[in-house]
Amino acid sequence: MRKLHLSAFRAQKRGQREVCGTLASDENGRLELRFLTNQSQRAGRFAIARADYLRARESVRRMGKRFLGIFHSHPVSEAIPGRSDLVRTTLNSFCLIYDVCGRELKLWKIVKRRGQRVAQKVPLKSTLL
Repeated sequence: MRKLHLSAFRAQKRGQREVCGTLASDENGRLELRFLTNQSQRAGRFAIARADYLRARESVRRMGKRFLGIFHSHPVSEAIPGRSDLVRTTLNSFCLIYDVCGRELKLWKIVKRRGQRVAQKVPLKSTLL
């Protein structure tokens, strides 16, 4: 997670940019981040090229790991999915968000409830401490 913090902090300093990529887990449930290029030039936004996303997902699967979803940073807001995060994240997949200012990491599962996409918080267990 150190790489996530350092990369997100640098991106924040370069005009409130976000870092992003795909999220996977190994056979022991440890999370793995694969950084991808943020295609968005707008502050506080991210966009992953579909081809990059599909290549990363296939690579994870070829390695025998479980593809979970995406991750990204929030340069100036809490690690809570915004409206665009809910709309753009695949249903029943996970979204890991890092709050750069608060140095907080939260994991969410995007599901449909009563016809609307909502985020369910998923507990994270740290083995770094």
